[in-house]
Parts: sequence; C-alpha cells; structure tokens
Amino acid sequence: MNKKEFLDDLRGALKENNIPNDIIESNISYYDKYITDRIDKGDSASDVLSELGSGRLIAKTIVDAEKKGTGKSTSYGTGDTSADSNNKKSKSRQSKRNANESNTNGNSYGGTYYYTGPNNEYSNTSKPKGLFKVLMENMSTKAKIKTIAITLLIIVGVVLVLGFMLKIVALMIPYIILLLVLGVLFRFVSRR
Repeated sequence: MNKKEFLDDLRGALKENNIPNDIIESNISYYDKYITDRIDKGDSASDVLSELGSGRLIAKTIVDAEKKGTGKSTSYGTGDTSADSNNKKSKSRQSKRNANESNTNGNSYGGTYYYTGPNNEYSNTSKPKGLFKVLMENMSTKAKIKTIAITLLIIVGVVLVLGFMLKIVALMIPYIILLLVLGVLFRFVSRR
C-alpha cells in the first residue's frame, strides 16, 4: 500500500459513513502531512503505513468519535482493517493498536479525530503552550497573585539597584511607590 492508496481508503471509508466533507478533508490533510513528515524524518513510507494500519481502521476511530459526539449508533461497515491481511506482523500491530484504542491514542479537535498511534508518537499540530501559561492555568487565584507580585518585586528591585548604582533617583520614585504597593498587596494576600 502506498500513501495515495491509504488516503483514498481513508476517504472512501469516511464517505461510506456519511462523515461531513470538512471533517474528511481535515483528516486527509492531517494524515497526508503526518506521513510526509515521518518520511522527511527518515522513516520509510512502508514502515509509516504499516504502523498506521489501514485507512479503514483509522476511519473507524474517526467514525466512532463522531458518533459518540452525536449519540448515534457506532456501527461500521465491513472491510479489511489490516494493512495487509496476509502479513502477520501487520496483524500483530493491528491487534496491539486495537487493544490500546481505549487509552489516549486519539484526540478530538473541533470534530476531527486525530489518531496518534499506540505510543502517541505524533500529536496534533497545535501550538504548544509556554511554561508560564501552563503554570498559570493550574494555579489558584491566590497563587497567581503571589507569583505576579514576586515577579514584579524582583523587577522593581533590580531597577532600584541599577538606579542607585547610576544615581538616577528622580526616575526611581515611581518604582519605589510601586514597590510599596506590591508589598502591601503581598501582605494582604499572604494573610488570606
């Protein structure tokens, strides 16, 4: 099986199950890019395609995800779901993949289901979050205020030290006031 056959198989299986065209095209684009990226990284096309299995199996995961979202039946048409029905290695990978399907092997983004494989070796192409954003999402409001206050205190402290070293006292007055306000705010939050 080559990339074109895989993508045609995926597209056909999705159309058979009445998946909307925008979701079909989104998934075709995703898997086309995935296969191309893996080949660009040095993997052979046959290895990448055998890891994915058949387009019908991936279509089944997409169809199931779509049906779960709408509460409809998850029945799926028949067909060969292995990359090569005569290939024992492919069947082994296929059964391993089926066993892992209940884990977090796929992610749904805006109605599109991206299968990431048993080892989650490829994920969606969304922009990664920065460390500060991740920390702020997982903190309580009190912890956020403390973190921001400490960061501002450090910045103001550095500016004050540089100001004294350069003898620019007139420019430091707003920073001194800000430092006092932050100190009061920090004490207020610490007592809560």
